Amino acid sequence: MNSDNDLNKLLSRRHLLQSGAYAAGAAILAVTATRASAEPDTATIPKKSSQTQAGYQHVIMDSRKCTSCRHFQGAETCRVVEGKIGSDGVCRLYYGKKLVEL
Repeated sequence: MNSDNDLNKLLSRRHLLQSGAYAAGAAILAVTATRASAEPDTATIPKKSSQTQAGYQHVIMDSRKCTSCRHFQGAETCRVVEGKIGSDGVCRLYYGKKLVEL
């Protein structure tokens, strides 16, 4: 009868240790996944297009021009096109600013 009790304790202790190991492993995976999702994935951040790829031109076309585009950052820079960008230029990636209604 003593050996039966010892066997039950051993199995019970083994089961407890295994369960604890699985729980610890799951917690580590959860923390790692949370940290990974909090950091931006640099592979999904698009690179800027060259002026040739964007079809950039240094001339005004209709009412579209870089100064009225959401991508234009001023100081001759653009979020989506590389290089020096003139305020009167335009490209195929033009995205007009939202008009404010009065």
